[in-house]
Amino acid sequence: MPNTLGRYMPNFSPSQWYMRIGRWLVYCAPMVVLIILVAPLITETPGDEWNDENLMLSNIRAIVAQSLLYVAFAVATIIEAARLPGGSSVASGLLTSRQTPHHTGIGALVATGMITITALATLAAGAQVHMVEFSIQPIFLMGLIISSMGEEVLFRGTVLQALQQRFGTYAAVVITSALFASVHLGNPYVEPLAIASTFAVGLLLGMMTVLTSSLWMSMTFHVVWNVLSSALFGEVSGLPPVVQILDIDTTSIPLPSWMFGGNYGIESGVITLALTLLALWFIPKYCKLDPFTRAARYRIDIWHPKHNERSTSASTMS
Repeated sequence: MPNTLGRYMPNFSPSQWYMRIGRWLVYCAPMVVLIILVAPLITETPGDEWNDENLMLSNIRAIVAQSLLYVAFAVATIIEAARLPGGSSVASGLLTSRQTPHHTGIGALVATGMITITALATLAAGAQVHMVEFSIQPIFLMGLIISSMGEEVLFRGTVLQALQQRFGTYAAVVITSALFASVHLGNPYVEPLAIASTFAVGLLLGMMTVLTSSLWMSMTFHVVWNVLSSALFGEVSGLPPVVQILDIDTTSIPLPSWMFGGNYGIESGVITLALTLLALWFIPKYCKLDPFTRAARYRIDIWHPKHNERSTSASTMS
């Protein structure tokens, strides 16, 4: 059938970027409302005094709420892609395909390589290595993994696709990277260099998403980076570790903290920023396009108001 709404009322076409983001927010709304309703259970603990047990319980509740929110983001992204004119859930970039193993492998390899180079550089500069007993907090580790993937769905999912459709690829990647960096402003020990580094990482993740038409490379990079940062350096964006194998103390290096990072973690060091900029240069060579997702997004693109004549004539011929 012809794209009637897009033809006669293009500003309210379902394919318009603001309509897409608006519907995505509506799909997320039920879970957001639920979390708001149970907020007292998240922020309050039984008893009159805070203690270690109550604090742990409160943190677990917060992680559960955050995880539910990110799951809602993923579900909303899939629904939004499927309900667009000419759309399907494949266009979300969240479904697996033949290219997914390649994307996850490259994402994990790049993150591991950057962490390894950073670790070797800190050791060469005089960082102290403290041997610690292997520790892992399963619930908090799962929360870290879900939040890492959820941030990619939030910033590199529907929002990036909608902005890309309206403002172009470069502007969309820059805008979502700025939003990604801004949400870290409230983290403990945050510094200007940490925000600049986070913005650069956002550019890298955005480029991975655009060049592959999939979220799997960026999600894998994000997860591996956060887990390895926790395991080797302790801090992850100013937050305490959820899993530890070693403790590479960058604060013991006899150089300015901006070189390798301080209490915020290695993200606040110029070494991480330099490695991220280097990755921006070479990673495009390894970003293999997912043809299934790209084809699904092309079918959505031809229903956009700017393609009215094409979509209408095509539907008439069929």
